[in-house]
Amino acid sequence: MKIAEEIKQKAKGHFYIQKKNLKLFLWGFFFRRRRLIFIAT
Repeated sequence: MKIAEEIKQKAKGHFYIQKKNLKLFLWGFFFRRRRLIFIAT
């Protein structure tokens, strides 16, 4: 039972990190695209 709980916690932490990374990636992509549009115009 203890092992299952540990795995659950690890998965939760991993998911949280993935979500954070995805957010950062999307923000970076958005700003890069905006900059490219700004340069192009």
